[in-house]
Formats: sequence, structure tokens, C-alpha cells
Amino acid sequence: MIVETAADFVHKQKWAIDLVLPVTPSRVGRTVQPVRALSKALAVQLGVGFCPDCVVKVKNTPELKQVYDLEKRLAILQGAYAVAQAKVASKTVLVFDDLYRSGATLNSVCEALKDQGRVKSFYSRGGGST
Repeated sequence: MIVETAADFVHKQKWAIDLVLPVTPSRVGRTVQPVRALSKALAVQLGVGFCPDCVVKVKNTPELKQVYDLEKRLAILQGAYAVAQAKVASKTVLVFDDLYRSGATLNSVCEALKDQGRVKSFYSRGGGST
């Protein structure tokens, strides 16, 4: 139901997406990572590519669930992500996360996509594109 709702939303926005990228999970070691499972199913539903390793975490960070200050969250995430430029350059991507609180994680991932990935454009959290 979540994937169908998300796919319906994307279709209504008329977004022309090449790839769905999951945000790297903060809790490693889970047998099933919800953000990856949902984003993969969404890519299938949309008929676009799925790239679980286009954005990877290169810095250990604590889970942000207990960090409420936006500036602290952003500081923790500074330099935390690396992007596979060859896989995303000149593509339009949908960045997918399964939990949204302050936007710090999505902002950090999208910043890395712009700076390192040279993406054509991206969509994240609701209606924003860059």
C-alpha cells in the first residue's frame, strides 16, 4: 500500500525519473532494510532503475532519532556520504527515505548528489526538485 501510494503520487507529479535511490540505512545489520525494500518496489512500480549503492555512507554516525537539534543533525551528517558519479551523472533521481523528521538526512544526501554526483536533477520529500 505504501509503494502504491508513493507511485501514485509520483505519477500525479509527472516526474520523469531515471532512478530511485534509497537513503543509506542508519541501522546496519538488519536482515531486511525497510528503506531499500520500499524503494526497490517503488522503482519496479514506476518502471525505472533502482540503485541501492549509488549513495553510500562513508562515515559512522549515530542514529539521529535521539538528536533533535537540526544544526547538530547536519553537523553529524557532514561528509557522511559518497556518490557513485558514473551511475548518477546526468540522471534525474528520486531519493527515497522511510522516515522524515527534519530533512537533515535527505538534505545531506541531496547535497552529495549535487556536489559529487553531478545529477541532472533530483526529487525528494514531497514536492521539491533541484
